Amino acid sequence: MDVSVRLCLLLVLLLIGGCARSEEDQLRDAAERYREAFADRDFAAVWNLLDRGSRQTFLEQRRSFMNLKKTDALYDTVWTLIRDQYGLEREQVEQMDARDWFIAVYEGGDRVRPELREAQIAEARGTSVKEITVEGNQGETRVRLPSSKERVDFWTKEAGAWKVTASFGSLTQGGS
Repeated sequence: MDVSVRLCLLLVLLLIGGCARSEEDQLRDAAERYREAFADRDFAAVWNLLDRGSRQTFLEQRRSFMNLKKTDALYDTVWTLIRDQYGLEREQVEQMDARDWFIAVYEGGDRVRPELREAQIAEARGTSVKEITVEGNQGETRVRLPSSKERVDFWTKEAGAWKVTASFGSLTQGGS
């Protein structure tokens, strides 16, 4: 191979290598996709940005409902609540995987408490990332809310992609 061709290839490789995105930039992009997905009510996209632990929490929540026996004191209360708030019967939930359950609960948040959901959507639209910290496969984003308060979101890099750790409160309330 000609020396000039080799030099051109080496230059191209160096330029491509120099264009690699930093972990901080990748995390900022993931945080922005998370914010946009929630603001757009794209709960399937939100699900895809959750880390394994958050997904497992939702799976366990669904399992706990499915494991209730008709003789359990909470059975009627829980299934009446699920039917009334989310429009779902036990047989429907039984057929759902954790992702479908998550989406149904979050979409249900629009029906159950529309004023709360609108406030959450407005908050998501007005949120901006102020600071990013990355240490290995763990990251944090400090975000400023429209109220000027700040919140820290925790992230884990899984299979090459940044995933957010949802708070337990937000999971059970159908919020972000």
